[in-house]
Amino acid sequence: MAKIQNVYTTKSSITDLFMDIPEKKHANVTSEYHLLVIACGAYRLANQENPLIYSIEAFPTKKIQPVDFELADKVKDYYSKKLTWLKIKGKNLTKFRKDLSTFLYTSFDDETGRYTTPDYYSGMAYRLPYFYDYDTKLDEIFSDKIPYDFLPFVGSKVLHFIKRLHRHSQRTGFFDYFFVDEHNFKYCISLIDDNPCISLYENVVNKYPIVVTGKFKPVKQDHNYYSLEKYVMDIKHM
Repeated sequence: MAKIQNVYTTKSSITDLFMDIPEKKHANVTSEYHLLVIACGAYRLANQENPLIYSIEAFPTKKIQPVDFELADKVKDYYSKKLTWLKIKGKNLTKFRKDLSTFLYTSFDDETGRYTTPDYYSGMAYRLPYFYDYDTKLDEIFSDKIPYDFLPFVGSKVLHFIKRLHRHSQRTGFFDYFFVDEHNFKYCISLIDDNPCISLYENVVNKYPIVVTGKFKPVKQDHNYYSLEKYVMDIKHM
């Protein structure tokens, strides 16, 4: 059940890929559970029918359940594989990914079996289950793996709605609406999740193709798609 409690202490050649990244020194969070397990417990309670919101530091560990260990294992496995692949390909890691690799590949347990983690990682740990939910759903959208290179352009495109994903930044939440064109290229339009026009917007994009005119900017990250700047939207009349 507590697989993730042990996997963090395992040394391997994969772990060695990241050991050149120094660990930062800060005040510590000490618990009988790994910080990621606690984060998964907080995520579960925050997303239940009657949400309960806890910070990492204030989370009551008696509420930890086996599903929290299972999700923590999935999160660690997913991002470990992604980081390892980027490292093998020689990609430069962003600051966030460097910190993430340190968090995932550092043993924080001591001889008593408790975990002492610099609180620098608390915010990251708290958001990781949300990032995992977003990223795995994003992978589904791009499951066709169409390879293409593309350039920015200004013009109009007829787009068909695919899926809405909820993205959590440090202070603001966004709904990312993904669309596809006739060539199966993907597009993303983002709205702040408390936008009062959300219900009207969704009613339109769920029923009709839309015509978007504006500046289309390539986003080249783990997946390639277009984002939109200074655009106007209309319904394509059938």
